[in-house]
Amino acid sequence: MKKILILAGIIFINLRPLAFAEINSVSLEVKGLSCPFCALGLEKQLKEIQAVEKVDVHLKKGRTDLTLKPGQPFDLKAIQKAVKESGFTLENIHVEISGVIEGDEEGMLVLVSTGDNERFLLFDESHKENETKEFLKAQLKDQLLSAQRAGKTVMIKGVIHEHADLPAGLMIQQIKVE
Repeated sequence: MKKILILAGIIFINLRPLAFAEINSVSLEVKGLSCPFCALGLEKQLKEIQAVEKVDVHLKKGRTDLTLKPGQPFDLKAIQKAVKESGFTLENIHVEISGVIEGDEEGMLVLVSTGDNERFLLFDESHKENETKEFLKAQLKDQLLSAQRAGKTVMIKGVIHEHADLPAGLMIQQIKVE
């Protein structure tokens, strides 16, 4: 009996971090970073966001990497506001997100992040360039639908694109079916 309880405890401890692996990384492209004092102001604003645990500003690269607190929801609006209030322009938000694929009522595919259930409409570069009705190339769509049917988790690296009345879009740059 004691061995079973120990084994159950080890399994629980090992599974627990997986439940919070929703947004694995966030990297902001920020225009206007030119001095250490600027970086400090941006860092201070971003650290005030509840979900942000750590901020690393890279002046020469114009990039800011965020480490999020486990289990906290991703707050796109708060990140945008913090960058703007610091006096900078947010060019892109690069993310790596793990989750499951769902379809919506209009046939679009959505990545639902593990843990916080944040939803991201999926599209690829061809949709951005052509503004077509098709959001994904056929091969990529088939790969995502296959992962959905198999109930597999996917990890997607991409760039977030905001929509006014829809969930944020996620332009896929790389995908891995786990």
